[in-house]
Amino acid sequence: MSFSVTDYQRALGPNPFGRSVLHEPQTESTNTLAKHLPESEVTHGMVVIADHQTAGRGQYQRSWLSAPAQNLTFSVVLTPGRASGVALLKQVAALAVTDALARFQLRDVRIKWPNDVLVENKKIAGILVEAVFKGAALARVVVGIGLNVHQSEFPEDVRYLATSLALASTARHSREDVLAAVMSAFAVRYAQWERMDPLLKTDIQRHVIGMGSWCQIRIDNVPQADKVKPVGVDDEGQLIVITEQLRPFTFTHQDVRIDRPAEPL
Repeated sequence: MSFSVTDYQRALGPNPFGRSVLHEPQTESTNTLAKHLPESEVTHGMVVIADHQTAGRGQYQRSWLSAPAQNLTFSVVLTPGRASGVALLKQVAALAVTDALARFQLRDVRIKWPNDVLVENKKIAGILVEAVFKGAALARVVVGIGLNVHQSEFPEDVRYLATSLALASTARHSREDVLAAVMSAFAVRYAQWERMDPLLKTDIQRHVIGMGSWCQIRIDNVPQADKVKPVGVDDEGQLIVITEQLRPFTFTHQDVRIDRPAEPL
């Protein structure tokens, strides 16, 4: 069934953030579409959503596969007033998804650094953030989110790694209600990001798997032999760790991934 913009807007209520919607039955990628929209058609917080993506993308140029009209594949267009801290928006979006899923009483909703949301250790959502520049100036930020809602069967290679709202919950929820919950939460978390609220980072750190534990990590998708202990996130969205030699280190590039805790949580 095609996504109903009217039902979504009704569920969202009067909040202007997320109220503007561009809906496409099918597109290659909502991020690609959102990045190339004319400036005159862009509003802050607008949602670009497709019932089916033919070339959805994730981190490391991986594809994001989603059954047509069963899940949420959408992008949120942001026009930040500053360029600093834009990398943190990936975790802001992940936190908004965890907030929304908590409203549906899902258990053990956590963030797997840097861009996945897990429910009971299975992936339910992925996030891809891309910036658009006009010359040297930041013009917009596009936050792409794939969130599994109704899908109950997955390809064999991810069958035991993926989940959905339908599999994790005993109740059935419409895609429109789920998106409204995500965007309501995103509005709150983005407002925290705008005013640089220190509680935002505290909440992010509280949800990241492995925070405060010795963990294996990957850099540029290459497993590292040495363990590190993630201890925080800075204002720029960078991961702060302690090495086995008890030295603090900040990863200044985005392609660091907490693979798994090396000790029980």
